[in-house]
Amino acid sequence: MNIENRENKIEILRSYLKYPGESPFVDYKAAILFQEGSEFSHKLVKHTLGMANAGGGYVIIGFKEDASRIPQPDPRLTEEIIASYEVTRFSQFVNKFIEGEEKIDLLIFQVDYEGKQYPIIEVREFKESPFFCKSSTNDGILKEGSLYFRDLASRTVRIAGPSEWKQLIDICVKKKQDYVIAQLRSLLEELRIPSEIKIEGPQMKEAVLKWVEEKREKMRDLKYSTYNEKKIGFWDIAHWLPDGNKFFDQKKLLEVAEKSQLRNTGWPVGVVLYKDESKPKPLQDGIEATIVSETFGGIDYWYFSTNGNYYFARTFEEDFRSNEKGGKVLYFDIQIWRVAEALLHCVELYKNLNLLPTEKISIQISWFGISERMLKASPHSQRHLFTRKCVTFDESWSKETTFGELSMKWEDFAIEAANKLFLMFDYFKIDEKIAKEIIEEFKKSRV
Repeated sequence: MNIENRENKIEILRSYLKYPGESPFVDYKAAILFQEGSEFSHKLVKHTLGMANAGGGYVIIGFKEDASRIPQPDPRLTEEIIASYEVTRFSQFVNKFIEGEEKIDLLIFQVDYEGKQYPIIEVREFKESPFFCKSSTNDGILKEGSLYFRDLASRTVRIAGPSEWKQLIDICVKKKQDYVIAQLRSLLEELRIPSEIKIEGPQMKEAVLKWVEEKREKMRDLKYSTYNEKKIGFWDIAHWLPDGNKFFDQKKLLEVAEKSQLRNTGWPVGVVLYKDESKPKPLQDGIEATIVSETFGGIDYWYFSTNGNYYFARTFEEDFRSNEKGGKVLYFDIQIWRVAEALLHCVELYKNLNLLPTEKISIQISWFGISERMLKASPHSQRHLFTRKCVTFDESWSKETTFGELSMKWEDFAIEAANKLFLMFDYFKIDEKIAKEIIEEFKKSRV
């Protein structure tokens, strides 16, 4: 690993310390000395094998859950404890419990945060086949012949049910596909045969963007036919799986859409209603919902495709709720709230589709009809913003990431996306502290 890559890695790891929260690929453990043969060492082996079998991840030493079950820095972390996590020593101990010839691939980073060095164990996924436990321990923590797996609920389990087996099989299939592709490319290079064909999934980026634009045109048609008012603007979010090797039937999509609704507002992103004209309708390649809100005003339109692609659009609520004089407005706090909600809804959708942390996601958020609008604080807000005007028509933000990174950093992405919009309003940039306060208000809100 070169210096630049290592520095980038350290910054990512430090973000896990700054914004702690367990996920399928990040686990936090209290400040306990690593001693071979202790109960804690056996638990670490179990978690390490589980992560390696689930696609890899990180075990962070020196954080302990508080009363609300949020990991916090453990004051008991000492230099002796930090020094006990040495990569060769730890790897050798873990490998004693692995069946077969393949050895586990580990790194241990010492990451500085608030004046302390926290050991972070990077666990890399298996190369050829999953790791089985070789022997049992007297304390019953490790059992001979077991296959451990870290599931989507952030638990390390002994694989016994069909859902865990399916996740593991998906990883194996994907690894085999990657292996075949790598072999073919290597062969072409050896033969010096130039290949113009990119070996990718069926959903090429160009095709996906065309799909997004088709849905966007549907939203425009709905807006014009409903209100016959070109000045009403809208925003949308599209996210898709670039690998393009998924399939979910319409019944599964409906179940996931229902389960993924966030109850932080009275009108959530991706709301599922059951009136004849508003309920999601099964189509050949997905499910579609069109909602004209009599209560809140405006239009919601969303489409959930059988390959996991998702599109959601909503007219600006400011165009229906605002009593402002002198032209259209956007409220900066409402925009931050909606972007945060849309990204968290994306996390929930893919979590409920059992997406693996390593799988790629592409996201695009766009705003249309923002020209001549004024950016200010909403009337109910205690915050103040000098009015700023926009002169451009549209703006867009995009991100290519993994499901694991999105799950951990969706709040940071929300601030980044909102600032992309705000920049068009006379170079405005929201203070990060204020943005985080607004996101916290969203997270604590319940309807």
